[in-house]
Order: sequence, then C-alpha cells, then structure tokens
Amino acid sequence: MFQPPQGRLIHTRQSATQTLSVYQHAQLRLLRVDDLAIQSACDLQAPHRLCLPYSQMMMGVFLFQPAPEMILLLGLGGGDMVRYLHHTLPRCRMDCVDIDPDVIDIAQHYFGLPSSRVNLTCDDAGRFIQSSHTTYDTIFVDIYAPRAQLLRLYNWDFFDHCHQQLNRGGVLSLNLVTEDAALFQSILCKIRECFNYLSVCAKVAGHNNVIIFAFKTKPAEISHAGLLAKTQQLSRQYELDFNPTINALFKTNPLKSGELII
Repeated sequence: MFQPPQGRLIHTRQSATQTLSVYQHAQLRLLRVDDLAIQSACDLQAPHRLCLPYSQMMMGVFLFQPAPEMILLLGLGGGDMVRYLHHTLPRCRMDCVDIDPDVIDIAQHYFGLPSSRVNLTCDDAGRFIQSSHTTYDTIFVDIYAPRAQLLRLYNWDFFDHCHQQLNRGGVLSLNLVTEDAALFQSILCKIRECFNYLSVCAKVAGHNNVIIFAFKTKPAEISHAGLLAKTQQLSRQYELDFNPTINALFKTNPLKSGELII
C-alpha cells in the first residue's frame, strides 16, 4: 500500500471549488485536494514514473489496447498520467480536459506538464465529450468530485458519448473512489448499459479505488493464461508491473473456465 509522506508545503491556493496544496518530501512532489485526497505524486528524478497504485492500474488498458495513438484524459490533477503516456508513447497525441484552471496552472508550474503532443482544455468533462468530434483509442476518466457532482456528471449521456467517441477496439478506463455501494452500482450500471455490458472492474488493494474498464468491442484476449503471457513484453514496453492488475481483474470479476465473463 502506497503511503506517501506529508512533506513540506511549498504552495497552496483556493480555487473556485477546492483547496489545492503542493507538498515536497525529498524528490517526491504531491498534490493534495482539500488536504485529504492525493491527486498526484511526482518523482522529480523520474517524472514519467507512475507512483500511485490506482494510476498504475488504470494503465491496464494496455492489456487490451496495446498501442493507442489518440488518447483523451478527463481530469488532470498534477498530470501524472500525461507525463507517463507522453514518455512511453512517443507517437501518441493526447487531449486533456480539466474544469479547474488552477489545477491546470499548478500542473504546468509545479509538475512539469509536457506541452508537445498534448492539447490542454479548461472545460467541463461532460460538455467536452458531448461536443467533441474526435475519436479516441483510449479514454481515461479520473475526476475527483463530491458525490452529488459525480452523479450529475456520470449520467447515461456522458457514458454514451464516451462509447461513441471510442474507435473500434477502444477502451475506457475510469477511476472511481467511493465507499458508497449505491453510488458505485449506479455508475457501473450506466457504464454497462452504454457499453453493451462489455466491462470489468479491478479493485486497487489497500485503497478505496475501483478501476472500471469498458470496451467498444469484446477484447480478443480475456483468459488468465493469455493475459499473463503478455505481461513480460508489456512490462518492458510500459515500465510497469501488470501482474497486480491481472490479479485484481480475476479476483474481482466472475469467471468461466479461466476467462473473464465480459
């Protein structure tokens, strides 16, 4: 379980909706929201490295979509995933959306957000996906918000537009942080309906995060043995250990003859 230190406060500000605080401990820089949730953790000696377990698990999309060329990220934080994807996918282009201009400013000035191949937009995620005419190989959704706001954003139209904006073979990767079973079931049901019930979940061990993967079309490989066979090559390519994600997938979801039921 990743438990970053508090560190020394180097910057804080109040945005329109939240308190944003940047802490530093040795080479680790953290972005905290309302001095509670950690949105980002950046190793300044290796800024492309993903430090937080939930963001590592979100990259489980590569088990099913190994070479995305166009990516949409809804929710920025300190830009951990943007830095990682920019480093590991040198041919990939990214659209990144966050509603809070202060989050964007902090990501640029304190977390070394790359600018090349990244189109950054300050907008509401629901409004952006509804008006977008671009299609993507992968959509990452990592939005920290109160329960009421999540229920407003994560409606049927939002997930239907995510489904429409994915290319054939595309994957949605969504981070949901909640202990509210009713909220989780409400959001998961909407995703399953919009994605023709092609979805699986992965619980992040030791945390309240659940990663939901939803697919435009049924993945070619869903067996335990087949996914494990991919890990050595994928781990080298993406500098990540995919075994915890595979273990979580096969622990969290129903199985039939060693395959995920999708």
